[in-house]
Amino acid sequence: MLRVFLKTGNTGCVCEHFFFYILPMANIANELWNDFVSLIFPENCISCGELLVRGEDHLCTACRYQLPIVDEAIRNTLLGNKFVYESKISFVDAFLTFKKSGITQKLLHQLKYKGNRELGVMLGAWYGNQLLERPEFSAFDVIVPVPLHKRKLRIRGYNQSMAIAEGLSVSTQKPVDAELLVRSKFTSTQTKKQKVDRWQNVENIFAITSPESVKGKKVLLVDDVLTTGSTLSSCASSLISAGAEGIGICALAVSHK
Repeated sequence: MLRVFLKTGNTGCVCEHFFFYILPMANIANELWNDFVSLIFPENCISCGELLVRGEDHLCTACRYQLPIVDEAIRNTLLGNKFVYESKISFVDAFLTFKKSGITQKLLHQLKYKGNRELGVMLGAWYGNQLLERPEFSAFDVIVPVPLHKRKLRIRGYNQSMAIAEGLSVSTQKPVDAELLVRSKFTSTQTKKQKVDRWQNVENIFAITSPESVKGKKVLLVDDVLTTGSTLSSCASSLISAGAEGIGICALAVSHK
C-alpha cells in the first residue's frame, strides 16, 4: 500500500491519502504470471484430459458437473445398511459413487498414488458444502480422519483422508483432530482383499491417544473410500470404547457396482 502526503490550500495542512491501486496492480500481475505458467506448463483435466482454463483446478467444468454424486436412493441402500449393528453410528454418508474405470476411480488414483494432495482438499471442500445442507451434520464436534500407519505415511508423504478432512473443515468450520486416533499396527492394503479378510485385517489395529478428548464427544470419521465398512467400523469401535457419545461416518466415495 502506498502512502502519500499532500499539501492542500494556503493553510499548509497536510492531508493523508492512501492510494489503493497498488493491490489491484499486484493482482493483475499475479494473474498474468499464472496465465504465463499455464501457457508453459498447461494443466489437463484429470477425467477427460482437456486443457483447463482460468478458474478450473484439476477438473474441467463439464466433468465437475458429471461427478456421480451420491443420491438419496444410494444413501438409503448402500449406506443405510453398512453399520446397522452399531447403534452409536448415527450418520453415514458419502460424496461420490465409485465404479471401476469411472471418474471417481481416476480422482482417487490421483489422490492416493500420484501425490495430488490438493485434489483431496478441493473435493473435501466441495463435499463439505453439501454436508452443510444436512441438519444432522451440525451435531458433530470434531472431524477425525482415518489414520495411516507411520510406515505407510512415510512412503506416501501424506494421509489422503487428512486432506479430505481439511477440505471439509474449510467449508464447515468444524475442527480437525488428526492426532486423536492412531493406527498401532501395520497391515497390508485392503484393496484386493475379500470381505472376511478385510474385517480380519483391521481388527484391533486402532488406538486412542487421548481418551479424555473423546468422552462425551460426537466424532465424525472421514475416509477416502467406503467398501465393506471394516476399517471405519474398527475406528468407530475404538472411539466408542473410549467414551465417544456418537459417531458419524463420511467417505469421499462409496463402492457401487
